Amino acid sequence: MGILISLFLVNGFFDYVWGFGYTFYELKAVLFQAMEQDDSWLPMYEAAYARREFPEQGIYEVVFFEQGIKFQYPPISLLPYMLLIKLGLGLASIIKISYAVSFLAMLGVAFCGYKIVVLLLDKYANEYLISRHAHLGIFLVSLLAIFTYHPIVIAQYLGQVQVIIDLLISLAFLAWLSERKHLAGMAIAFAALIKPTLALVLLWALIRKETACFVGMLVVFIPAGIISLAVFGFNEHLDYLKVLSYIGTHGESFWPNQSINGLLHRLLGTANPGEFDAFSYSMHDTYVYAGTLISSGALILFGLFFIKPKTNNTVGSVLDLATMVLLVVMAAPTAWTHHYGVLWPAFTMAIMIGIILLLNGRSRYARAGFILLCVGYFLISNYFTFADIEAFYAPPVNLILSHFLYGGFITLFALLLLRYAAAGEWSDLEASVKGKGLHSANFTEVE
Repeated sequence: MGILISLFLVNGFFDYVWGFGYTFYELKAVLFQAMEQDDSWLPMYEAAYARREFPEQGIYEVVFFEQGIKFQYPPISLLPYMLLIKLGLGLASIIKISYAVSFLAMLGVAFCGYKIVVLLLDKYANEYLISRHAHLGIFLVSLLAIFTYHPIVIAQYLGQVQVIIDLLISLAFLAWLSERKHLAGMAIAFAALIKPTLALVLLWALIRKETACFVGMLVVFIPAGIISLAVFGFNEHLDYLKVLSYIGTHGESFWPNQSINGLLHRLLGTANPGEFDAFSYSMHDTYVYAGTLISSGALILFGLFFIKPKTNNTVGSVLDLATMVLLVVMAAPTAWTHHYGVLWPAFTMAIMIGIILLLNGRSRYARAGFILLCVGYFLISNYFTFADIEAFYAPPVNLILSHFLYGGFITLFALLLLRYAAAGEWSDLEASVKGKGLHSANFTEVE
């Protein structure tokens, strides 16, 4: 992880000297709370305000279709904003509160990463016990990794609710590794109330017979659904389905859309990939739409039904969960760079699992998976400003702009290889750890 952070610094220095300087500019803005955009906060405020001022017309009809504001979240996501407006707070105050909450969420993601590392070391690598000073070092590396991981930094910079989703998914991975799968399911369900595609994890849990996760998600979904219908009504939810359908049939050609849809739009030259229209989507293209449907369906079906190798241990199942979360992101018609923020806890967890397997002399699957994981992390965690220039906007050279998507596919292969390495071998490792009595409580702290 330290090497990957160093590579970020090298890329940032290159950008600062020969590029546009965006890498450090965005990071500085986030650290000093000097953000200039409100990518999620303004549409959410406008939607909550429209609900109050035009209750008979419908939120999506007014905000999305008439005003052209890209509000694409489900109705229940508006409840906090509706409460703040009812308390008399204005737009400026609400945006400040939103930025503060998302910044705290960033710190929460870093803490979850630290806890994931420590938990894995304590459970499966007790012969490498670490001191309190080392715990501090792990936390600092985790914190540095957060502020050098572009999808999370850009989400905070843009004013994106995605940072809160990242925290919920981080909590889900931590809970899963702690054998609290019901809590993991609840965290994923809360994230799905903002990003509905994550509700596909419910089907994954049903197919995998992960009962605790399945029940945990239903514990959130059922009351949330009742509340949402009671507050917003049935028609508002039908209008939301129209919004999702519209987005799916159009998509975005702007290069930060790191999905198959975005790649096809750019290859076919449907619009300038360097320009973002805040009030409209890309034009409908039959070939892009067909490619999006086929690829999205294939990715989701693969995530749901590719079970081999069968795993009966916690690590194998959590790698399976990480695979499904990754595929949910990649399958969406609009997979913005900041949407890949949910992968950060999965990367941290998978890197540690790879390290522990390598420390125990495990198979070539572990070695190959670990290497690919690092490559995937590097491609996803960095914004290469040298590629974001007009010279790379024309097809087919604009393929270089999709490096986040390529990183996603490389990470997918890495997770599959680690799943093969963990199948059986991790169960043997767990058994050997238990057999030797290697529990941290039995040891004195060593440097």
